[in-house]
Amino acid sequence: MGTLLKVLTVLILLLAIFAFVMGLGLHSKREELIGRTQSLERRIMQLAGTLEKEAPTSDGQLMFQGYDISRVEDRVNDDPEYSNFWDSYKPELENKATEMVSIGTMENPEPRFRVYYFLTKDEKGNDVRVKDAMGKYVITGKGTMAELLDDVVDKARKQYARLNDTRLQLINVRQELEEVIRLYNLETKAHRRSKAEITRLNGVVTRLEGTISALEQDKVRLERQVREHQDTIADKNKEIDKLSDEVKKFDIQVKQQAEQIKNLLDIVNNIGGGTRPGSNPSIEFKLSPGEKGKIVSIDKELAFVVIQLNDTARGELTADGTFAAGTELMIYRKEGGKDTIVSRIKLTNPPNANNLSIAEIVYGWTQTPIKEGDIVIHQ
Repeated sequence: MGTLLKVLTVLILLLAIFAFVMGLGLHSKREELIGRTQSLERRIMQLAGTLEKEAPTSDGQLMFQGYDISRVEDRVNDDPEYSNFWDSYKPELENKATEMVSIGTMENPEPRFRVYYFLTKDEKGNDVRVKDAMGKYVITGKGTMAELLDDVVDKARKQYARLNDTRLQLINVRQELEEVIRLYNLETKAHRRSKAEITRLNGVVTRLEGTISALEQDKVRLERQVREHQDTIADKNKEIDKLSDEVKKFDIQVKQQAEQIKNLLDIVNNIGGGTRPGSNPSIEFKLSPGEKGKIVSIDKELAFVVIQLNDTARGELTADGTFAAGTELMIYRKEGGKDTIVSRIKLTNPPNANNLSIAEIVYGWTQTPIKEGDIVIHQ
């Protein structure tokens, strides 16, 4: 009995070793099968992405003009015969597919792509496999991988058929083009002969019309000179009328500007900037060099600016209770790291309680348009 147990123990040990070796072999085969399956899935997804989901269609509104195949003769033909090439042409083959087949990605595949067996629901609502009459599990039908792959194969076959139709159409186009080229070459030769005859006849006509042309040119030249003189007189009269109108407009503008200047000065005087007692426009103050304020407003029409003076400038301009009209200052601006001279101005009113003063723009000094925020300095 002990000997039998030892034999059985050794036998079981050998079987366990054999099972372990077989398990290792099956594990490597399993990894290979998984890798092959995933590779096939990936390639099928990529292949499906190159197939058209639906065949391109034509709206049926394309109208192509056939080429004229009637004989060319020296008469007008308003009802020529045209080729019937376009009758069998398929314009839908030119259209691109609007959508391609998609069966998902490896991370999110189409639900049917990994369902091998045909499944149905039992009484408890669980998925169960269905067997056929032979007792084998059904692997085709709605919701299975076979249904999805059959659809992809069907679309591939249809696309292959469209490819063959396109090839046949290309052959027909080539044959038609060859015929058009042949007819074109024949007509080109005839056109060259006709053009040579036309050139010869045109030479005869040109010589006969030479004298008439010279006389007509003289006539045209004289008529043109008369029109030019008439146009010159008309232009001069228009210029005279225009200048007269401009003079009237300038007179009106001068009166309006004088009134606006008066109103502007009255406004400044009313807010505290009037001429102080003891002011003398002939006095010239000696301002210290440096920044005196900035531009806060510009009146381009009246050529005036409003300056926000700093306290230093106000003190220098009103040191002894008088103000010297006509004090000139410079305007500059910092652009791109450089100081740019903008214009020159002349003070016309003393600063008010808010350090605001009015100055006129010196004519001929403006280098670039004045902007709000430009710096006012005295050199």
